Amino acid sequence: MQRRLLASTLAVVAAAVLTLAAPLAVLGVHQVHTSFRDRLRAQAGAVAIAVGEQLEDHEPVDPDRLARLVPDRQVHASVGGRTYTAGPHPVGATTSASASAEHGVTVTVSSSDHDEHERALMVLGVVTLLVAASAVVAVVAALLLAAQLTRPLTALVRAADQLGAGNFDLDPRPLGLPEADRVAAVLAHSGRRIGELVDRQRQFARDAAHQLRTPLTAIGLRLEGIASADVPAETRRDAESALAQVDRLATVVTVLLARARGDAARPRPVDLADLFDELARHWGPLADRAGRTLVIESAPLVGLANRDHLAQALSVLLENSLRHGAGTIRLTVVAQDEDALISLSDEGPGIPADRVATLFTRTPGGEGNGIGLFLARALVEADGGEIRMATAQPPLFTVTIPALAPDGAPAVTTP
Repeated sequence: MQRRLLASTLAVVAAAVLTLAAPLAVLGVHQVHTSFRDRLRAQAGAVAIAVGEQLEDHEPVDPDRLARLVPDRQVHASVGGRTYTAGPHPVGATTSASASAEHGVTVTVSSSDHDEHERALMVLGVVTLLVAASAVVAVVAALLLAAQLTRPLTALVRAADQLGAGNFDLDPRPLGLPEADRVAAVLAHSGRRIGELVDRQRQFARDAAHQLRTPLTAIGLRLEGIASADVPAETRRDAESALAQVDRLATVVTVLLARARGDAARPRPVDLADLFDELARHWGPLADRAGRTLVIESAPLVGLANRDHLAQALSVLLENSLRHGAGTIRLTVVAQDEDALISLSDEGPGIPADRVATLFTRTPGGEGNGIGLFLARALVEADGGEIRMATAQPPLFTVTIPALAPDGAPAVTTP
């Protein structure tokens, strides 16, 4: 902004100065020429009067005296048919002026144009200096104005950045610009309101998580008791499956609470093969009961992610495939450049065309995708990854996360 303001100010000043300087220069040069001719005409008149006075006194015309009257000028005095010449001969182009007096005296004074040109150049030099001085003053004024305007804007940018970083308690200090002060006051007021809303939401999330954990803990203890009791094998398997669902739900509550508080764990190295084995142990039996097959093809890759976030996102995809898909569910992971590409597909009919655009949109209640895919995308993107639908029919979802080499450095695949 400072450069644009400086450039625009200089453009305006340049246009104004040139508009005034050009006529001023023309007028100055014209005045020099007029003054030079008037001065020659006055000198010729003075010489003519002096010659007339000599004739009245019956004195002879003295050329040396004529030369002394107008030094550095050539004088031609015509008296009674005789011409007297005095002074040096002009060099180069000349300008002449004549005057007459009594007794038939005519005097012509000639001078070189050199002096006239020097004065004209002097006038042009003065005009140029004025233009340069005006430009310097304009630059200084533009810099001061730009600094005066950019300081409040920079302060407003910092305030907006603090809002984005979660600092909602802003101090609207005077910025020296009424408009900027009003914007700062509005930002501070909005920050306080946003902070109050965020605090209420976080408090609600903490209360909801606390209310959910207590019954989940009780249910988990009851299921553990059933699984360890002397019950039929089928009942034990059902209890263990339900217990796994309770554990998964507890993990979801923990993840949601951490995200609501803004203190989710940072991405860390995740052994994808180990994570896939865990998913196979939980979702394999569920797929078998549904008459489906879960095929997992893992690779010895280490990704950079939050393990709970990634596990929850993949569980959402697996659950949707079990509920809405058909045939074999295939979960694979391969290295792709510096990333790990996780793919999940099945042999179902795919995603209806009318739902493709809103597939990852939060649509609580009624028909739609619920918050599952919306939450999955939020969890993956929070760790710097990407989740998307590669193809709708047949259904293919991909999750891309940064991959790490065995030494912990980012993996690099050479072509």
